[in-house]
Amino acid sequence: MTPKKILRRPQPDTTPAWGQNLPPLLRRLYAARGITSDEQLSYTLKSLASPMELRGIDRAVELLAEAVGQQQRVLVLGDFDADGATSTAVAMLGLSMLGLQSVDFRVPVGLLMAMA
Repeated sequence: MTPKKILRRPQPDTTPAWGQNLPPLLRRLYAARGITSDEQLSYTLKSLASPMELRGIDRAVELLAEAVGQQQRVLVLGDFDADGATSTAVAMLGLSMLGLQSVDFRVPVGLLMAMA
């Protein structure tokens, strides 16, 4: 059996006007994902979506205020990928800073086994 070669097709020059400081590959990837301006790539606090846009945020705030006021036990469910481990730690710290005395975390076993 003869080995097959993978041939690269020429890419049309569809470089967008934005993102001139980015490598061409990133510009093409971002454009394919619907990015149309440099502002959409900004990670500054000012450019983040408002927490008030989160569905159910009002109820979540009520539940959290109730948990703090009644010193209820709170369980943070997390995972072990880079942002999951970090967000679990930040949630634990933040809830403790709000005054909750019984905060714990769990990582579902299925997630651990899937990562092995």
